[in-house]
Amino acid sequence: MIPLYPFAGWTVAVLGLDAAGIAAGRALVVGEATVWGWDDDPARRAAAEAAGVPIHDLATANWSEPVTLVVSTAVPHGAEAPHPVVARARAVQCEVINDIELLARARPQALYLGVTGVTGSAETARLLGHLLSVTGGA
Repeated sequence: MIPLYPFAGWTVAVLGLDAAGIAAGRALVVGEATVWGWDDDPARRAAAEAAGVPIHDLATANWSEPVTLVVSTAVPHGAEAPHPVVARARAVQCEVINDIELLARARPQALYLGVTGVTGSAETARLLGHLLSVTGGA
């Protein structure tokens, strides 16, 4: 786990407590941020809390405190029809980012190669890993 010290001392909300959201919340806690985790699914909230992510109802939260909202990719966050929590965060100028941005901020000197998608992404990632390994890039 990469501790996210750039957020130490700040309040960061995490919306969407799937595996990536829980990992982001835990890394933020280790990095000494004040974390507010939330998911609309009570079972996911319970799992996150058991994993050490503090739970805070973002629908009724005081949005003057968080500086950042980390949103799971499964949560609607586009300009049209965003999740109500995303809309509230934006209304008070709270930045809205995802877990990839957290990584980039924690390790700004690193180079990144991203593979996204559903069909073939695992095989593509393995192929890229092999190419980097044999060329000395990994």
